[in-house]
Amino acid sequence: MPQTIRIAALSLSLLLLGAGEVSVAGQPATGRLHVKVELEGSAREDFPNGIEWAALSTKRSMSLDLAMWMPEVGGGPLLTLGGVDPRNPSLPPGMAAIASAVEACGEDQACIAKTMMGIGKQLAADENALGSMEVDNTRYENWVADANGPCATGHASVVDLGDGNAISPPSPARRYHFERRGEASILSEGPGTESQDSLCPSMLSIDTKLGVASLRLPAAGILIPVALSGDAFTSEKRVQFIEGVHRIELFDQPAVAGTKTWGGETVLTDVGSVSHNSGQVVVPVRTRITWEFVRD
Repeated sequence: MPQTIRIAALSLSLLLLGAGEVSVAGQPATGRLHVKVELEGSAREDFPNGIEWAALSTKRSMSLDLAMWMPEVGGGPLLTLGGVDPRNPSLPPGMAAIASAVEACGEDQACIAKTMMGIGKQLAADENALGSMEVDNTRYENWVADANGPCATGHASVVDLGDGNAISPPSPARRYHFERRGEASILSEGPGTESQDSLCPSMLSIDTKLGVASLRLPAAGILIPVALSGDAFTSEKRVQFIEGVHRIELFDQPAVAGTKTWGGETVLTDVGSVSHNSGQVVVPVRTRITWEFVRD
């Protein structure tokens, strides 16, 4: 449905019904989102000469405790949820009827004006003539990481094992093995810092009617210091926890919205990777995500 038609329908209904803006009532609700992200995978790259090859296996883990708050009550979801795209949310029946009538006019402005006048007369006589105009402001909950202070704390670890067969002339081919290990505490350092920018775009949208939730979790910009041992031939001092993905999103996960605490677990096989030696070996990872949301 064209955006101009949606706006026309919304504008007319608000004018006729005197609907107000969604406002925050009292102190915003707060909670905690506890998340564990586990990566696992392996890959091997065979070189064209048929002799050399390189392989990498990885096991990584990250636990996060995110401070969340609900800045507004009402409106649609911030994330795709229950078939509703936040860029094109569904309209209440009355507004949808107006939008459909206006859409039938296409780009004919005279038709649109005549249709809007007719609808206006209908609603002036009976405000329920086309169905409800009211948005259900109790259905969706949108929680975001509280960026007013440190939004996240946590811990991450990296265990990467590399193997291969390499030729270093004039020596013959030989096998090698190395390890890349590291761990670090995670702390968002407050507004305006890189760590805050990486960790705080986390979100949680809940459809209390359908009992589903969608989550957006941080991914890019989380750096872990590492140490190399064995036959290491690179010198990196830190690695991205996960590569090739800006954020991790989970859609329509089961949610028990009426309770103080609920959680879930899912496995993704098509999100992100781990690499070595500037992409010589790229490992697609199996990502297990476990979460628990606790209302304060």
